Amino acid sequence: NEWMADNSSFVRDPADLDYEDWFELFNAGAVPVDLAGYSLTDDPLKPRKYVIPAGVRIPARGFLLAWADQESSQTTTNGDLHVNFKLSQVGEFIGLFDPAGSRVDSVSFGAQGTNLSQGRWPDGAAAPFQSMNSPTPRGPNQLALAGPALLTPTMLPGGGLRLTWRSAGGRQYQLQFKSSLGDAVWQDVGGVVSATGALASAEDSSGGAQRFYRVLQLP
Repeated sequence: NEWMADNSSFVRDPADLDYEDWFELFNAGAVPVDLAGYSLTDDPLKPRKYVIPAGVRIPARGFLLAWADQESSQTTTNGDLHVNFKLSQVGEFIGLFDPAGSRVDSVSFGAQGTNLSQGRWPDGAAAPFQSMNSPTPRGPNQLALAGPALLTPTMLPGGGLRLTWRSAGGRQYQLQFKSSLGDAVWQDVGGVVSATGALASAEDSSGGAQRFYRVLQLP
């Protein structure tokens, strides 16, 4: 339901206080789910890589956190899971399989930003996945609000503007403009911007002409 593949300082694993990769399972049903014998993996060709022990359940509409730390001995029946694999910041597969080896659910994701999560919005929804500036391990997913100033303009010394907006690392954006809100189409300002953190920006050297701007998050 949510995952973080580059947890450098966001949340500590309570078992050893290390900053480690994690992902979250969500039970969208109205009854608890017993996961004993189910398995988790980062390799679709090895569905039984980590077998969930007896006694692990997710309550109805509840969450279960799994630390991808290769320290499975830290798993406790009433606590978090600790699987025997890690997540890759450049992209990864996570799969949940039933005791018979059939795939129950899986995600494949691309490059991830530091201390940013990605997941399903709303909880349990199908792709496309959403990047989240406010990760919520063990809780409902939240899309961070950009605040009252979505686009913040800064005058450039040689003329023109730099426009900055809140972003999600690993996502791509396109700044666009209209000279008048009555214009039929929006026009691109520069090329696609690939965000690497919580802020992204683009420059417009229009020379002071009146413009109305918007920014699109690309699929």
